[in-house]
Order: sequence, then structure tokens, then C-alpha cells
Amino acid sequence: ASEYRYRETVPDPHTLVVGISQSGETADTIGAIEYARAMGQHLSMAICNVATSSIARTAPLCFLTRAGIE
Repeated sequence: ASEYRYRETVPDPHTLVVGISQSGETADTIGAIEYARAMGQHLSMAICNVATSSIARTAPLCFLTRAGIE
């Protein structure tokens, strides 16, 4: 995710963007999902451990791992 915003990509509105973060607060991953949305890729999913995290609120789809505390 830290390099995604700095590379030239070809946005495809039919592509699912998946962000993975244990805490759900990883700034690079949240930024990558927001960047993809700004480029027209509105399909995104977050995989994280915390249902109330920033990334879970940012992505329209969220898969919770329920792995417990770090």
C-alpha cells in the first residue's frame, strides 16, 4: 500500500481493491483505498481485526478476522 499511490496505475472500475491491516489504522493502507476511490475504483474491501477502525469505515466492504488483541 505504501507504494500504490506513487505508481502509475490503470484504474478499472470493475476491479476490487483489497486493503489489509491488523489494526485498521495503517495510514498507507487507508490512503491507498482512498486513492483508488479517487481514481474511480469504488469497489474496495478491508480485511482487518477491528470493526470500528478507520479502514473498516473507509471501505464499503469489510472482512473481520476476529483474531483477538495483538
